[in-house]
Amino acid sequence: MSETFYLSNMSPQVAGFNRGIWSTLESQVREWAITYSKLYVVTGAIFKDNIGVIGENKVTVPGYYYKVLYDGNSQMVGLILPNASSSKSLDQFVVTVDQIEAQTGIDFFPGLDDKLETQIEGSINITGWSF
Repeated sequence: MSETFYLSNMSPQVAGFNRGIWSTLESQVREWAITYSKLYVVTGAIFKDNIGVIGENKVTVPGYYYKVLYDGNSQMVGLILPNASSSKSLDQFVVTVDQIEAQTGIDFFPGLDDKLETQIEGSINITGWSF
């Protein structure tokens, strides 16, 4: 775990976001990791409607963060959250993985069978995800 705590692996978050809705999501992800035998998690920033910059190196504070979760079988869910305090429930941030790919320019699971990829990345199905 100590290998992940490098400045190159960090991204500035608003305090109320980091301690609030983002913390709630990360706790939920840990629960899903216990529930599923496999769980692939991709997390990152979306540099859209950025909040500004911090520090003498002028590090950009992203406007949004995302998570994409895949159970290794047939369930996938994506979330985009604004980098701000929120009292909304997590399920209100669910979007298609295709939407996240469009905003980030990343194809998250290119090795998936094309039919399965089209189906689970292009739709929202939260029945397997307990929010």
